[in-house]
Amino acid sequence: MQFTLKNVFCACVGIAMLFTACGEDSTSSKPSDDESEYSLSSSSDDDDSSSSGKKSKSSSSISNDSGKTSSASGKSSSSPAIFSSSSKNVAMSSALHNPDDYLNPDINYGTLTDPRDGQTYKTVKIGIQTWMAQNLNLKTDSSKESESSCGKLYPWSEAVNIKTAFAKKYCGLTSKLNYQGICPDGWHLPAEHDWNILKKYIVKQGYKDIGPALRSKNADAWPGENDATDVFGFSLVAGGWISYAGVHVTNNGTSFWLPEESGPSAVSTEYGKDVTFGTLGFGVSSNFKKASLFVRCIEDYDIDKEAKPAPKEGSIYDSIANTLTDLRDNKVYKTTQIVDQIWMAENLKYVTEGGYADMGIGTKYTISGGIESYFYRWNSAMDIPNGNFNETYESTPKHQGICPIGWHIPTVAEFDHLYKNLGENVYAFIPDTLWSTKNALRTNFHFDLQPVGYYIDCGFENFSYHAGLWTADNQSDSAQAYLYYYSLGGNSLNKRGINKHHYLSVRCLRDQPAVINEFRDFGSLTDPRDYKTYKTTKIGDDIWMAENLNYIDTTTLLKEESFCFDKKDSNCTIFGRLYTWNAATLNGTEQGVCPDGWHVSSREDWNNLEANTVDRKELGYHLKSSGMWNRHEYPPNTYGFSAIPSGYYSNKTFWGSGYQADYWSNQEFNDSTAFFYSVSNDSDVLSIYAKGKSVARAVRCVKNKE
Repeated sequence: MQFTLKNVFCACVGIAMLFTACGEDSTSSKPSDDESEYSLSSSSDDDDSSSSGKKSKSSSSISNDSGKTSSASGKSSSSPAIFSSSSKNVAMSSALHNPDDYLNPDINYGTLTDPRDGQTYKTVKIGIQTWMAQNLNLKTDSSKESESSCGKLYPWSEAVNIKTAFAKKYCGLTSKLNYQGICPDGWHLPAEHDWNILKKYIVKQGYKDIGPALRSKNADAWPGENDATDVFGFSLVAGGWISYAGVHVTNNGTSFWLPEESGPSAVSTEYGKDVTFGTLGFGVSSNFKKASLFVRCIEDYDIDKEAKPAPKEGSIYDSIANTLTDLRDNKVYKTTQIVDQIWMAENLKYVTEGGYADMGIGTKYTISGGIESYFYRWNSAMDIPNGNFNETYESTPKHQGICPIGWHIPTVAEFDHLYKNLGENVYAFIPDTLWSTKNALRTNFHFDLQPVGYYIDCGFENFSYHAGLWTADNQSDSAQAYLYYYSLGGNSLNKRGINKHHYLSVRCLRDQPAVINEFRDFGSLTDPRDYKTYKTTKIGDDIWMAENLNYIDTTTLLKEESFCFDKKDSNCTIFGRLYTWNAATLNGTEQGVCPDGWHVSSREDWNNLEANTVDRKELGYHLKSSGMWNRHEYPPNTYGFSAIPSGYYSNKTFWGSGYQADYWSNQEFNDSTAFFYSVSNDSDVLSIYAKGKSVARAVRCVKNKE
């Protein structure tokens, strides 16, 4: 019967990364069943009703020369398959009963004796790693024999040593560094980053074609012509794998379990990740947890043993173009000034070759929705060793981390300050594109928090729904650090602790505070009637009061139809007075309540103001004062108009303080209504309305032209 492996598609790359050799008992006499049996799991290998030998997959990721991965959620790739579906399965020679025959006789191997059953394995040191040079051969409840005499095969539950692994998600447990699983004490089930470190080391030694460098030279180790050199003594053997239905599938290659599950927490619990090696390439894919694959253990080690901090090269900040150039790789980022802070307006996209943020080790990469995203472990973002996963790290102020020189990883306090500067308005952070439900509000400050999701629970997840950014702060009593995050549909930006080994985005903050852009070119007006002084501003050819009028006299009209908000005199000092239309215009005059030489603003004045501004569509935003607006970003007060949310008085009730600014014009619409102009908290336009004259609103005076 011919069985072919389908749905495992990986890019055929010149570098072949990973994979396995074989290791059974190397002694001349095999221990008895009683001596070798060691039960790690009571789970049984329940056969599915299907007799197919096909590999069940939910997703795959392709490794290439740069170490980047792209996701293919259940879709078949057009790239060449790892296993050639056109070539026939070649049976391995049954004459090889001693797994040592697959080893490279030119390599000086070490040894490891498993105290659980006394079996001895050859080991080999490659770079900073020490690997078993043979596959695990520990007998368990559900282990299966290899047809190639190269170790036993295990369901995922036994590989990770969790009895109920099929029914639940365990990424939070198994995706940690040096996760032991079925391996002996002091050794662990290699994770994806372990294989990546192996690959990078081999490439660095000049072996671009990794496959031959790792495969056993023995003529029976691989079917067909074997071009292997096994120069490192890794001694991979094409042992195949066993489907959940119990069918042994050779397909000219071999597969090994990873401790990670396939995909994020929302994905089915039925699949685990594996490393697959074949004649045409290599890759990380997924398989049904009840299938049986090999295990190759690696000795516990410090993955940062030879890692170095990011290079301390310069950066260029252009305050005119609002850009940051990172001279380490010459990437250019947009920046934005938000009150007294200058932020990157894009997520960081920097990796350190051989550093703490090396691609595929401390950094993950993906493309979703056409957006390139880089995600960092906390220690990678901080540019410090992984040893800080399980202990508190005391960071210094303005900790540079992986950021360019002159920029740093923001603290919780700095995020809090940003949030306060924006009036705790979450919509000031997010653009009106990319998110699954577009936000109707525009963000003036262009922080552009992107919904690229994150890499948590063994996979990329929540693109277009979530965004999370690391802070420089970690918790004092756990292995967690703080992130700031936003979820679609939420009404606030939140912070919480999360395990440091997860992968999130990074935004950098400039070390040097920004100069606050406040309008300062004011003139002044002193009202000779009460000697109050007001700021003034010139917009086009007109001179406007830059503060609301606060005048009252002893006339019945002003005493009865002008008000301080909430009837508190202190509010008149802050917001000016609120006047009915009749009080503002003194029953319909042009000058109205304004001082001599000035008049209540007219529709012509407002039209001239609009004509002399740059951004008419967002004129309301540019007219707002720098501060005082509730639930709104900090406006620039571009023209010095200094609109303040003074509210209004209607039906014996005060409304809108902190949210709305209304200004009477001196022109009526009809006997009962008149025109007024309005700026509101939740809009950036300048609006005109005609409503009841009895409502009390603010007044701005304009200087008469000679």
